[in-house]
Amino acid sequence: MPTVGCEADAVATEVFEETLSLSQEDGFIGFENGSFSRGPPRYASSSMWEHCMCYGKKRVRVLFPELDGTEKTRLFREAWDGDYCDGAVLPGCGSKISRIEENGAIDASIQLGGKWSRGGYTWRKSGGTSHVSSVIESRGRVVKRLLPGGITIDKLVDENDRIVLETLWNVSELTRTVLLRTYSETRELEEVSYFVDKRS
Repeated sequence: MPTVGCEADAVATEVFEETLSLSQEDGFIGFENGSFSRGPPRYASSSMWEHCMCYGKKRVRVLFPELDGTEKTRLFREAWDGDYCDGAVLPGCGSKISRIEENGAIDASIQLGGKWSRGGYTWRKSGGTSHVSSVIESRGRVVKRLLPGGITIDKLVDENDRIVLETLWNVSELTRTVLLRTYSETRELEEVSYFVDKRS
């Protein structure tokens, strides 16, 4: 433990370790910038999903259950602050880490609507990962979960009875990241997409 400075006031440290399977067979799909989607290979309402979206040196991770239920959603907002130091340096009193409550829920009708230039990647079970670019126009809508920090989670069912789990992070008024996890009409994992949208 540190013995001088603000860090000396720390009376305990908490170490959190988690073992994750990075196998596609177990439902983990990752992208080259560090973003990933993790969940069951077959859709089940009792499951938990994790979406991680990276942008620059920041990322958000959202752990969420079936969105039609009442179970809690867990949200982590993280920023890369330096190389791993094994506790030799702790964030001191002067750090610029802000509480997530300081950023309220967004107005989805304003932030989700409009014309966007989209670029990113789609992984398909039938054919690997490919680059995708397009221009989309979306309307504001009511979403299942509206979280602090400009983050939304939604569950959509398209015209082909596919289930799409969407996590969206409004990085700024002009930029957002989108992670989509799509299950086929037979509820098998079909594709996962990660996009960065720029307002046109």
